[in-house]
Amino acid sequence: MPTKGKATEMTMKGNAEEILKKPYARVLVPDPAGGYAARILEFPGCFSQGESAAEALSNLEEAAANWVSAALEQGLSLPEPAEALQSSGRVALRLPRSLHASAAACAEREGVSLNQLVVYSLAERVGATRVTHLVIDRLAALIGEIATNLRVSPNAVSFTGEMQNRSFAPIGLLATSSDLAIPC
Repeated sequence: MPTKGKATEMTMKGNAEEILKKPYARVLVPDPAGGYAARILEFPGCFSQGESAAEALSNLEEAAANWVSAALEQGLSLPEPAEALQSSGRVALRLPRSLHASAAACAEREGVSLNQLVVYSLAERVGATRVTHLVIDRLAALIGEIATNLRVSPNAVSFTGEMQNRSFAPIGLLATSSDLAIPC
């Protein structure tokens, strides 16, 4: 006969299974070193790995059931699936007066409304962020491919083999938020 603790545990697992039938966003990413990583976007810290995509997703379902059970046990509220979140397309902003004045002046110079400027600026920033992440991922992969042929010193990067007599100044690859600002 199960103890009270076991019954509660079984109920939590049952609740977790029902909750996980909702359309939570599961993300599967191949790892360049091999295998796969998987996570549920709405559950912070809920992730797993596996040698194959199927194994990673199977491990994720187990991790998610444990994550949900632990959250319920602690009396925490669970986020709704991202799909369930609806946006009205309206945003109310409170800005410092100086920023509002600068943005209005910029919109005037560009010949657009302040609303159009804000929409354009947000779209450009979100797009730039996505592109920046793609570029950084690609650069990291390329650097990894050539890393075995490089010797790195604090002052320069030098090649071995055919290129050993050549030296190159270091290149900064990180952009600051001001580098991504919209000039106006």
